[in-house]
Amino acid sequence: MKNSMNTIYERPLASPKTWTAETLLENDGLVCLDSDCIAELDRVATDLRANPLPVEALRYQSFDMPACAATMTRVREQIEDGIGFAIVDRLPVDRLDKDTAKKTLLASDVHRQPARGSELGRNDGLRCHRYG
Repeated sequence: MKNSMNTIYERPLASPKTWTAETLLENDGLVCLDSDCIAELDRVATDLRANPLPVEALRYQSFDMPACAATMTRVREQIEDGIGFAIVDRLPVDRLDKDTAKKTLLASDVHRQPARGSELGRNDGLRCHRYG
C-alpha cells in the first residue's frame, strides 16, 4: 500500500478545499442563522431546561427544527463539498449555559451524519466561541 503522505503533486490542486489565506474572501465559511432558526434554538433550549435529560438520551428526531435543519444541511454541504469548514454565526450561546447550549446545538442537527444513526452527543468536539 502506497503512503499518500509521500505523494508529490506536479501541479496545483484545484478544488474548493485547496484555498489559501490569499484566496479566501472575508466571509468565506460564514453561515449566519436566520431568525426562524434562532427561535427554534430558543424553544428547544427552554424545553431542554424543563426536561434535563442526559445528552445520550436525546434523539434529533424528537425536535421539530426545520429552519435549523435546512441551515445545517448547508453547513454540512459547505464542509463536505465546499471549502471544508463553516463558522456558524449568531448562535445564542450568550444566554445558554454550556450543557444546554451543547444539547441545543446537537438537537439542531449540527453533528448528525448518516453513519452515526440517531444518537446525539457522541462528539465532544463541539466548541462555542464568542468573538467581538
